[in-house]
Amino acid sequence: MGEINHFMHREHSLKFIENLEVVVGISVDNDEKNGVGHCHGCQEPMLGGSGYGCIPCHYFLHKKCVELRPTINHHIHPLHPLTLVDHGDLEWTCDACRKEGQVGGFSYYCIQCDFDACTKCSAAIARKEEALIKFQHEGHPEHTLTLQSRSASFLCDACHSKDEGLLYQCEDCDFWIHKTCTSLAPTINLPHHHKHPLVLVYSLLDNFYKFEYFCEFCDRYILRNGWLYHCANCRYFAHIKCALNAMQPLISSDALGTSVAAEECVNDFPQFPMSCAFTDPLKLLHLENMDLDDDNTTEINHWSHDHPLIFNVESQRNNINNIGCSDPVEVCFGCVRPLSLPYYSCKDGCLFTLHKYCAELALTLEHQLHPDHSLDLVDTYEEEDYYICNGCFSNGNRFVYTCEACKFYLDVNCAFLPNTIKHKSHKHHLVQVIGPDTRCKACYKLFDGISFACKSCKFRLDMFCAL
Repeated sequence: MGEINHFMHREHSLKFIENLEVVVGISVDNDEKNGVGHCHGCQEPMLGGSGYGCIPCHYFLHKKCVELRPTINHHIHPLHPLTLVDHGDLEWTCDACRKEGQVGGFSYYCIQCDFDACTKCSAAIARKEEALIKFQHEGHPEHTLTLQSRSASFLCDACHSKDEGLLYQCEDCDFWIHKTCTSLAPTINLPHHHKHPLVLVYSLLDNFYKFEYFCEFCDRYILRNGWLYHCANCRYFAHIKCALNAMQPLISSDALGTSVAAEECVNDFPQFPMSCAFTDPLKLLHLENMDLDDDNTTEINHWSHDHPLIFNVESQRNNINNIGCSDPVEVCFGCVRPLSLPYYSCKDGCLFTLHKYCAELALTLEHQLHPDHSLDLVDTYEEEDYYICNGCFSNGNRFVYTCEACKFYLDVNCAFLPNTIKHKSHKHHLVQVIGPDTRCKACYKLFDGISFACKSCKFRLDMFCAL
């Protein structure tokens, strides 16, 4: 749902925002002057995901807080139903968990008894009530499923990813699925496969058993009893997680603005090779938001640096002093690319600089090249060894998206390469894939990093030849 009316904010409707960190510039330290740091309902940080918001009023709610019921019954206060209220700026205490000194936010309240229950306590009650209901799902028709009242980290039998969350469990067999996977869309449309929609199925169809099939995105084997999205007409198969991560290209035609690159975009996909070198995917991605006057925040605190950072719309030549080079170039300490306006620099005089868009990078990222786990943004400057990017195999010592459990690393530039491109050397769209060792059709070298491939034609270009 893109827009809703919520009874706690009657002044304006609330719009669904896909990435709150980018849209409202939330900072890690949740300082209100750097953006909206907390959900108005539960008072918890709005980091790392989507939610509903009214940007003019700086009013934001998690999806889970939007869905809170207007009234509930709580076993600690059985005398009367509890009603959802907004405390505004008042201080209050939860009478269920005895947490004191809470200011503002939602609670469930009994006006007759002056009894408050915070949203965490009330959510637990709602889950317990829901857990009493047996759930039948067509993806597991043999038995009923029961909602577990606490979240856990487990390997989901639907999307085959090990994420933490609420789950449904079969009491008769070892079948566990995320609660979110029980409501997957029955059909989706992917830009990589525009001919037909992809249909959700809960196992490989019988007529495909004679052959081996691999996911169009991760190149992993499609299990016979695994949930997947597929197009039977085209024999196109994708794991649940891979398909959902790839629903929107990371760099779309809208993000290309009115530059030369915009003219080199065909059917919503970037057209390669471009007339100028494609060396800065982050800048291309954020080109439409590069208005120098679009930010009233002049100072922020950023998780990657000890001192405050100030906003610059004119070059200060911050980090080129005392460099023994005839033609020094200022660089961003996040993406390690040439510095461009607007950017942040250290208020205390350090040489540290950061692109505005690098300062606003999401702290977690779901990426189609590593569908099993989300990737965390870290700064590796203090580490002894350089990391090696799994995308381009370059060494790095600054910002990187990583899965520590798998030792998987993507530097921030590789992480935001386009998912799908159109290349003049091939008639079909090319989809971003990674490994195993395959030979590039342009240079004939083996490469197991990021490549762009047409599976049906067995055509592949490594990222250096493609871009």
